[in-house]
Amino acid sequence: MGEATAPRRVPVWAAALADLAVVVLFVAIGRRTHHEDSGADGFVRVFWPFAVGLAVGWLASGLAAAPLAWGR
Repeated sequence: MGEATAPRRVPVWAAALADLAVVVLFVAIGRRTHHEDSGADGFVRVFWPFAVGLAVGWLASGLAAAPLAWGR
């Protein structure tokens, strides 16, 4: 019936950058919602645990091998 298509390949750096951008947006919205100060040091204080969690998740799940794989 239909042709088999090759899996879509996304560069690892592009997937990592997209994930990082979502974390930055999440932290920015969360800080604004909770009325925290707008200083860079406060942003970094909230951001770093999420960034570390993102990196650990990437390493633990093997996302670098296949960023768009459904099983990850």
